[in-house]
Amino acid sequence: MPMPKNKARQVKTAVEREAEVTGLRQKLLQALPPFFTRQTAAKMLGGLISPGTLANLDSEGQGPPVKVKLGRKVAYERSAFVDWFLSRS
Repeated sequence: MPMPKNKARQVKTAVEREAEVTGLRQKLLQALPPFFTRQTAAKMLGGLISPGTLANLDSEGQGPPVKVKLGRKVAYERSAFVDWFLSRS
């Protein structure tokens, strides 16, 4: 039984989405340093998420899972941050 056109398009969209996410993940892993601050994250993501939003999410336990606190600064680990960021979309 042939797949309805709209169902076929949904499958293709899922495949396309996976390819886009994989490509974006690779670009972010290449562009970001191994550890970086909230400000760097906001700058590298073109303002998609602000340092304040990251701070709020961290305080609620919903921020990236791997971070290092250095005095008043927070640094995120690259691969954990990228995985977390892409999981939110």
